[in-house]
Amino acid sequence: MSIETIYKNLLAQLDRLHRHNRQGSYQTRGRYYDAMKRFCRFLAENYRLERLANMAPKHIRAYVKYLQETGKSASTIKTDLAAIRFFHDQMPDPRHELTKNSGLDLEQRSLGKVDRTWSDTEFETICALAEQDGKQDYVTILHLARYAGLRIHECFWIDTATAAKAIKLHVLTVHGKTV
Repeated sequence: MSIETIYKNLLAQLDRLHRHNRQGSYQTRGRYYDAMKRFCRFLAENYRLERLANMAPKHIRAYVKYLQETGKSASTIKTDLAAIRFFHDQMPDPRHELTKNSGLDLEQRSLGKVDRTWSDTEFETICALAEQDGKQDYVTILHLARYAGLRIHECFWIDTATAAKAIKLHVLTVHGKTV
């Protein structure tokens, strides 16, 4: 049987599992499905595995090693593993129990590798541009985001009652977040 035939067979099995899944957001479902398709390709090309239910810890270890060798980040690898485990849990009769992340040689996720905060110059420039355009509300939102630690969308949750309460109590609460 050719690798392409094996891959299509694995995808048909994956599609059956995916079709009946109603867990997670649409975005998560799509992300997990794409990750599992890549894993199916790996299984077909490297192991000629014909049944997803037969995936074993050795397949997971090899896939992690492959992802690491191809330069995938720790976050990507862990998300792909979550996807594989998710679909493995959906299988009616899996043959093996999969290895936990602690049993794999995984690099720690490093959050915040890149400082994405605006420099003082960038912040002053965007505020000046907003003022030039007569967008004082934008300037207020930018200041709330920068100095109160709110996300942009959280600034739009502030209504008149919330603002009045914040002025009175000297505390701003936006959807459970107090600043």
